[in-house]
Amino acid sequence: MRSTSRRARQPTARSALPSRLPGLDVLRAVAATTVALSHLLRVLTLGSPDAAKLAPRAWDDLNVGFYALGAWAVSLFFVVSGLCIHLPMARRLASDPSSALEVRPYLWRRFRRIYPPHLVALIASIAVAALLPAALSTEARLISVPTWPQLALHLLLAHTFSPAAFNSANRVFWTIAVESQFYLLYPLLLLWRRRWPWSRIALALLALSLAMAGTSAELIPSLGWVVRATFAARIWEWVLGCWIAERLVAQGKPSPTGRAPLFAALVLTLGATFAAYFFQAGVIAINWVGPLLMAGVVILSSSLTIRQKSWLDRALLAVGLRSYSLYLTHAIAITGIAGLILTSDLSWRWRAALEILGSALLCAIFFRAVEQPFLKFIKPVAATDGRVEAAPAAPRH
Repeated sequence: MRSTSRRARQPTARSALPSRLPGLDVLRAVAATTVALSHLLRVLTLGSPDAAKLAPRAWDDLNVGFYALGAWAVSLFFVVSGLCIHLPMARRLASDPSSALEVRPYLWRRFRRIYPPHLVALIASIAVAALLPAALSTEARLISVPTWPQLALHLLLAHTFSPAAFNSANRVFWTIAVESQFYLLYPLLLLWRRRWPWSRIALALLALSLAMAGTSAELIPSLGWVVRATFAARIWEWVLGCWIAERLVAQGKPSPTGRAPLFAALVLTLGATFAAYFFQAGVIAINWVGPLLMAGVVILSSSLTIRQKSWLDRALLAVGLRSYSLYLTHAIAITGIAGLILTSDLSWRWRAALEILGSALLCAIFFRAVEQPFLKFIKPVAATDGRVEAAPAAPRH
């Protein structure tokens, strides 16, 4: 009788976690904006006429800084994505441990949510890249015209398996392919989860990631970065998000917290990422410590209190909702505007203002004309999840 009573109370306690976690939208907004900023700074600095005046050391430091900024956002997005995808299932498992994923509806829902906007952005990237002036520097070209084999790999979301195609068409789309590969592996991960806890799975996949990073540097130096950026090297971060999802459901409703602790944690993780890259702390510091710090940030975000009267909170939520559109389109806007103002005498401030305005405008148009119709199309399926199964803005780099 006592055990029956305990089982009856358990789902009620675990269901106390709010159906919608607005803090996740805030993280998406921060990460998407950071990715766009890293590419904007790269184009403004390395693609400017004054770039040739930079000393080799300054050039290298700038490259490292831009890469670290983007890498920080990528790790954040991967952890958040794992949480968002697994959270609905984590709620079901809390009430019924024998629950199973309906694989076909899940895959179809993911395809409808991710692929059509990605396809439109891919076509737009190629079209704009074909119109770029030849004088635009390589460093300023975030988009390009792919070869037919490269395009075929993009359409299959498999271009991350080809070094020649990895950065083709749109340099930031590699994370879309990696995320899609995570989605395909999720049903298999759930089968493993029935035998081992998420923490053990994450540790095993982390060991695989570190092994891949180490062996690629020694055996195939030219493929080192590509190997470290494929799904097998990064999926442990996504699984970390799955573990956080079950942790949050088990804990129930969190104690409310303000923006200050969350933003302080974000700054701390960003500083740690910069330190790891600039001081060459190695793959352990970058591939392990960074995402673990991100896990703390994501847990902290779950208890964020949103103040509807705060313009900053409203702005972050709005950007978070549009983060996928911002991710898909910012490289198109930044590179396209760089080509238009290539021969102008505008100062870097005016160039930056035009790039920011163009990126925001294209994002708004794309969200309204492309992404939002598909959001409405899948709303009957996703509404019960409180938008936790939203699209990745991952760069999202």
